[in-house]
Amino acid sequence: AKLEHGLSQKDKKYLSSKLLSECEQYPELQPLVDKAREMLRLQKESLAAGEALLANPDSTQEDFNKFIEKYGDSLSKYDLEQITKSWYDRPTKNGVTPSSRDVERSKWEWVEYWKRKMDGKSSRTPQTPTPGTPSDNKSPKPKTKEEKMKNKIKKLKQESRLPSRALGGKTHELLEQLDLFVTSMKKTAKNGKYQFDPTGNKFIINGLDQQSMFCVRSISAIMADGTRPIPDVRDRTPYDIVEGLKQYDSLLKKFRDYEEVQTLLQDSDYFSLSLLLVYFLMVENKLGSLVKDLTTATDYLNSVYKGGSIPRVALYLNDFQYILNNIEQFEFTYNFSVPQLQSRALDLLVADSIHAPPSKQVKGSTQILINHLVDNLIKTSAKDEALKNMASMNRTLSKRDTIVRLRICRSLYSVLTAGFQSRGFFTSYHILDFIKYVLAQPIFDDNEKRSVVSEMRVSLSKASELVEKCEMYQNSLLEAYQDVIFVIWITISIQKRSLHKWFNIITSSTSCFSKYYNLKKCVLTNEKEMKECTVHLEKVSQYDILLSTRVTNINLEKELSAPEATTVSD
Repeated sequence: AKLEHGLSQKDKKYLSSKLLSECEQYPELQPLVDKAREMLRLQKESLAAGEALLANPDSTQEDFNKFIEKYGDSLSKYDLEQITKSWYDRPTKNGVTPSSRDVERSKWEWVEYWKRKMDGKSSRTPQTPTPGTPSDNKSPKPKTKEEKMKNKIKKLKQESRLPSRALGGKTHELLEQLDLFVTSMKKTAKNGKYQFDPTGNKFIINGLDQQSMFCVRSISAIMADGTRPIPDVRDRTPYDIVEGLKQYDSLLKKFRDYEEVQTLLQDSDYFSLSLLLVYFLMVENKLGSLVKDLTTATDYLNSVYKGGSIPRVALYLNDFQYILNNIEQFEFTYNFSVPQLQSRALDLLVADSIHAPPSKQVKGSTQILINHLVDNLIKTSAKDEALKNMASMNRTLSKRDTIVRLRICRSLYSVLTAGFQSRGFFTSYHILDFIKYVLAQPIFDDNEKRSVVSEMRVSLSKASELVEKCEMYQNSLLEAYQDVIFVIWITISIQKRSLHKWFNIITSSTSCFSKYYNLKKCVLTNEKEMKECTVHLEKVSQYDILLSTRVTNINLEKELSAPEATTVSD
């Protein structure tokens, strides 16, 4: 898969033959080597047949279909694309030229065929119309959410006007992520979804708008990139950076007077402080001037940032200032003087951030679910009555299912995998292996605990069975089936109103930690944080929530490593 991009065909073939020659030294690998060499022979034969097909001016569409039927499985995706493109671009017999609509439809059908072929779902070739034959069918559009999201991101990137691209350079991935969100905001404004204030010549955005939350998290990550640590204390945060700029003392005093900020200072939670401060600066429209003042104070800049960090690289800095200038066309309205609104903003900011303290991650994600349930109480109750008689695995995914899967499961997975040692001798571990190990421990003295563990075992078995049945029914393997089992298992726990009990069983099994965790990095050993997590999960258990156990493909590891804001859409 890694060879699919970035290497020429010649380099790929050379590397393939070199790897096979190395493998031949091991007798136990000989059957695989023979199979691989046979595949290479078939590929060479297929390419020769493709060249003959394209060179023959009398070749028909039927000949092309037969070629794909016979050699399609022997060709790489790249070769299939090249041969198909050349086929449709070649001059047709008797000067008959297919309409662009027919050609695009045909190409789309073949693209879908390649996808099914690569996934192992189908070897049936599509019925492609003969060139020149009219077709009444409209060009199909991508159906899956993943395809729609990829197309949306691709279009947003095309609309981007970062200075580094004009110079032919490559910007920092954090800047590219922020630019994506700001471009999306500009597009939303262009579509008339934000109110326009002609007096200030700005678009008015509610402070809790999702895109503004994403921007704050990205800007905070950019300002934290490559900071020098505070010697013998801790990592330097954006809050510390701003605190060192004396001209912002009066603004910081106003910020520190807020109730939520005082609580964060007492808890020394500088991560959350930084997020809230960046949000505050954005509402006050001070971000652009702050970055300008920071980067012109060269001595201070060099003392707090390492070389190569975003603020110290001219190319990156130009992009950053360009994006901040674009943000200034928006006015963010939010009343920071109300303590409840400070708390609500912080919950939203940390809900999707894997860098937040565990209790903040869990609090943020659970609070979003509870807010959704309360805001839609009447609407969801009516829907639930209609869905109660339907099997859980057949229910379509609702907004609350999405919140559970992409927020709560994501935050719990992040907490449980902190310090987790996924690699062992000759094997790899998943967090489910640790959970199964915990559930296998004997319990002698606590009947209630024994009952909860029994419920956890049965539910885990049910989740595994659902995923296996789905794979058998679809005749294909899920990308990360253990992640899917984990998600279904958490879903079942919420339906049983037992998530807090299950979490408590796992986090209180301290004797099991050393087998699977680096104890220095493991957050499960922090009793205070784990108790707070349990309290927040217990609030979810107070609600009778109807959820779907429909199996869908999800990769939690990718969700954690991907740009945080692209994982959930309101």
